Amino acid sequence: LQADKIEKGLSYSIQAARRAEALYAHHSALAWYTPALDALEQLDVSDETRQQRFEVLLARERVYDELGNRPAQAAELASLERLTDDLDDPAKQAIIHNRQAAYDCAIAHLNQAISEAEIGLTAARQAGALPHHLHRRARLRRHGRRRGENAGRAGARDHPRQPQRAAAQPRCRFR
Repeated sequence: LQADKIEKGLSYSIQAARRAEALYAHHSALAWYTPALDALEQLDVSDETRQQRFEVLLARERVYDELGNRPAQAAELASLERLTDDLDDPAKQAIIHNRQAAYDCAIAHLNQAISEAEIGLTAARQAGALPHHLHRRARLRRHGRRRGENAGRAGARDHPRQPQRAAAQPRCRFR
């Protein structure tokens, strides 16, 4: 009976968090995702609870990204990486490497973003599926190589068709 109440509360918390997120009420979404994680901690560990934990952590990571809370986002990404190692699911690993690449772009670590993108692309290929958003990684990798080739030239631009951007405003997005 107690497990049924916890599962029901978990379901309601996730629904409320998703509704809040859809309304761009990110702080409210976090307030609902947190009890959902707490409820998952109380349930027996199973593949299903691991999958649900993955989905909730991924949702919280996206919310932290939208809020620009980089330390919290980094912590969620670390939790997600540990969880995907336990799940041994290449598709989920590809998702996490994609999110890590987006995070690295947000903090202007472009070489790390390229590396994460390549790892994610490999994981997606292992999973047998290459989602549309992963094709952007290949473009980023090619873009990074062009940047490296142009780096030695005086006054070289980051991209041949765009003016050079300030370092604080990286243009790569993986969402």
